[in-house]
Amino acid sequence: MNDLEIVVATQKYIKLHHNDVDFSIENICNSIGYSRRQLDRLFHKFLQTTLYEYVNAIVLSKSAEKLINTDDNVLDVALDSHFTSHEGYTRSFAKRFSVTPDEYRSEERRVGKECEGMC
Repeated sequence: MNDLEIVVATQKYIKLHHNDVDFSIENICNSIGYSRRQLDRLFHKFLQTTLYEYVNAIVLSKSAEKLINTDDNVLDVALDSHFTSHEGYTRSFAKRFSVTPDEYRSEERRVGKECEGMC
């Protein structure tokens, strides 16, 4: 495989396995057969981000969908997203989306209700 195919294969693996109980950077590297340093180099080359930042973006985006589409409390969403604490999740979420998970859920649901009558 060439470098780009390795990045694409890694992206596919992440999207398929991000909900696995044992999902981790280490497992990604083992499954793809490259070290974290090698994958970081390739991700930076093609995506201008590190493997960790890419994984974090995917996990947070999926958790944002869960906040909108379920009534799970934020702690459960955080734990399901492989975070070990509500605080760490909220900090990462706010850094990515510029609002807390609770604010995001409230705003997205409000906009969704407003759109129901107009869209």
